[in-house]
Amino acid sequence: MTGPALTQAGAAQNWDPSIQALVVFPDVLRRLNEDISWTTSLGNAFLNQQADVMAAIQRMRLSAEQSGRLVSTPQQQVITTTEAGQPVVEVLPANPEVIYVPVYDPAWVSGPAVYYPYPRWYYPPMRSGIFFSVGIGIGNFFGGSWHGWGGWGWHPALG
Repeated sequence: MTGPALTQAGAAQNWDPSIQALVVFPDVLRRLNEDISWTTSLGNAFLNQQADVMAAIQRMRLSAEQSGRLVSTPQQQVITTTEAGQPVVEVLPANPEVIYVPVYDPAWVSGPAVYYPYPRWYYPPMRSGIFFSVGIGIGNFFGGSWHGWGGWGWHPALG
């Protein structure tokens, strides 16, 4: 099952909207399922320390951008602005109708982990660079916008 049929099947389930939105990205769900402990830890960190998690994401994005490894591509648009005197790096779809899931080695993109050992939950191809999965057309599934995913702050989908 793919495309609109997969989206409709996910929407028919009694799942949290965040999970319903992910059904069109089976590779992401598979990766999250492969290491439930890591997924749970990340979820708990986000629930309990949302500002810290988002700040860590910004630090990693800024490091990757400054090293020249996070750049705009045909799949994504990287925009840097300043907010409250701090740089803010947003990663947005180049085409809001199509989402690509990036595949990369975090150590190559952001440098070594700040806290070792950092569990690797996905082993990318043995080459350097950022690659993308097949694009998923989302059309109006999210009401015509991506609700801030990739942006600086967290913008939950309005239900």
